[in-house]
Amino acid sequence: MNKILIVDDNTLNLDILRDVLKEKYRLSIAKNGKIALKILEKNIPDLILLDVMMPVMDGYETFENIVRDDRLIGIPVVFLSGVDALEPSILDLDPNRYVRLLHKPFDIPVMLELINHALKIGDV
Repeated sequence: MNKILIVDDNTLNLDILRDVLKEKYRLSIAKNGKIALKILEKNIPDLILLDVMMPVMDGYETFENIVRDDRLIGIPVVFLSGVDALEPSILDLDPNRYVRLLHKPFDIPVMLELINHALKIGDV
C-alpha cells in the first residue's frame, strides 16, 4: 500500500483528502511544513500532497527543505492551492522531480488521476 503525506492547515481539506484516500493509501497528516519535516525524518512517503499557503512554514519553504534532503530524492510532490500557477522558481529547485499543482476546491476524479499518475512516475 502506497504511503502519502498530506500537508495542509485546513481541517476541511484534510477531512476531504482523508475520506477519499484512506481506503487505498496509508496516510500521514501534517498541519504545517515544520510538522511535515519532522514526519519525513522518520517516515518516507511515496507521494507528498503539499498545501502552498500555511502558517508556520508555507509549502514553498517546506519544498525547499524536501529538495535538500537526499533521502527524499524523486518523491513526487503535488502542491495544493487555490492559485492558478506555482511560482516558476520553485520548479528550478529540482527540475527532475515530478511536481504538479492540484487546484482547490478539489475535483475528486482529477485528484485521483493525478495521484495515480504521480505514484506511477515515482516508481520508475
